[in-house]
This record gives sequence, structure tokens and C-alpha cells, in this order.
Amino acid sequence: MRTARHARSVVVPEGVVAAIAIGGTAARLLFRRHWVIEAIGSGGQELRWRTKGRAGAYATVDQVAEALRGGLTPQPAAAELAQKR
Repeated sequence: MRTARHARSVVVPEGVVAAIAIGGTAARLLFRRHWVIEAIGSGGQELRWRTKGRAGAYATVDQVAEALRGGLTPQPAAAELAQKR
């Protein structure tokens, strides 16, 4: 009996963690929370941008990647430069 109780207690926390992760992702998508995009240049320079929504985040990543490939300093149109943590 003790083993069955122990096995059940392991499954419940994993389910709770999964529910929180899914809920957090859904809330971010539904409420258009800010996404933070980070890039680290070959010289170690770290840049961060904040953008709203999933589409804005994908567009920012594409613009940053394109600028870095071209050797330019990224300046994505739909994002604002964020402070380092």
C-alpha cells in the first residue's frame, strides 16, 4: 500500500507543473504580454529587446538574425531596446 501512495504523489506534482506551464504560455499568448528577445554578438556584446505578442517576437528574431548575418547592429522596428537584467 505504501508504494502505491508514493507513486501517486510523484504523478500529482508533475501534473501541477505541467498545468502551470501550459497556463502561463496560454496567458502570455492571449494577453499579448511582452516577450524578451536576447542576442549575444561574436564579441560578447549582449542586446535585449522587448516586443508584444508572438508575431512581434518572431518578426523581431528574424530582423535581429538578418542584421547580425550582415554584420550590422540590429535595430528591429517593432521592438524597444531593453535594459540588461
